[in-house]
Amino acid sequence: MKDTEGLKLDSIQPYAEQKHRLLTYYANLFAKSIRDKWDSIVYLDLYSGPGKAVIEGTNRIVNT
Repeated sequence: MKDTEGLKLDSIQPYAEQKHRLLTYYANLFAKSIRDKWDSIVYLDLYSGPGKAVIEGTNRIVNT
């Protein structure tokens, strides 16, 4: 499957959407807990995905 820009999308398992939601939740929680300690912070996700993917067996495109 391809996205609206014609780029090929990776196929991911349905659990990946929940994993992404939890990672975002924990990153926000961490950032809020230390926001008064430093002027700025940077989060680097070494296991980040391509940005968009399709849920295997569906036509749903999700952020990764």
